[in-house]
Amino acid sequence: MLEARIDQKYFIFPSPETFPLLPQQFSDMARQNMTATSQRAWLKKAPQLAIIARKLRRLYQKSLYADLRKVNIAMFHAGRCGSTATSHLLRQHPDFHWGGEIFESMSPEYYGLPDSQRARTRVADSMYLKRCIYYGFETKYLPEQHLRPELASMKPGPYLHMLRELGFRHFILLKRRNQLRQAVSTLIGYKTGQWTTTEAPSNSQKVYVDPDAFISYGKKMSLFEFFSSLDDGYAELRRLLSNDQVLELEYERDIEKDPTRAYRKVCQFVDAPDGPVQIRLRRQNPAPMRDLIENYSDIVDLLSTTKYAWMLEQEH
Repeated sequence: MLEARIDQKYFIFPSPETFPLLPQQFSDMARQNMTATSQRAWLKKAPQLAIIARKLRRLYQKSLYADLRKVNIAMFHAGRCGSTATSHLLRQHPDFHWGGEIFESMSPEYYGLPDSQRARTRVADSMYLKRCIYYGFETKYLPEQHLRPELASMKPGPYLHMLRELGFRHFILLKRRNQLRQAVSTLIGYKTGQWTTTEAPSNSQKVYVDPDAFISYGKKMSLFEFFSSLDDGYAELRRLLSNDQVLELEYERDIEKDPTRAYRKVCQFVDAPDGPVQIRLRRQNPAPMRDLIENYSDIVDLLSTTKYAWMLEQEH
């Protein structure tokens, strides 16, 4: 057993084989044999003890799995650009553990951490959950997405510095050139609540695209502001990663027709053998945009004389 001393009081930690338990389970175990007075003291110190337990668990798991680890990968994207199709294939590789969008599934314990610790703790906790050669996870990079104050609460520069400190040396930037389709796909996802499918869509869903009030992760902006935000965020990441190992993937080129192309590129990027995989996910919104946008004529009028006009003509 291990002991931790806080404010002249001793609290007993579980033995190492129980470190993989969640901090909440750990708290429940520790409270079972306490008096009412010691329980009150425990409740005051529980957040601090949970941090200690998490660090011990992380060290224990790292000691088990770190010897095999060769590469840590951080993927950046803004959503609705083929990330799920790509990660679905990477998860089929026996040497990969793909954590996915880890900031979308944070348990309540993380929200009690100081802003300066939350992102680092969440990433570090996810890195050694399984024994694998290659580990990867995803971050949505727009300011209102995973880096916003309620989640990672970090700017791109410090966030990348933190990832490098944790041992990330390989970075993937994924984008979708047709940002109008990206916006429409986002709106359809909000409307239907369905973000992936294994079946071909039977009929097209239509959405109204408000040129002056597009909603991205709860943030209202014009359609042009959304396009600019995508471009600016991607450009900033490219600049910040100019001296790092970076793989740039594009939805239209690497995923749309054959997502195994992106899968093979990732494997080659980290020098992993590209074993056989099965494509199970299907495109959700393959219809022409005139069949997806209720006010299509308004959007045509809006974009036809701008640099975005080509997005109306591309009917992939």
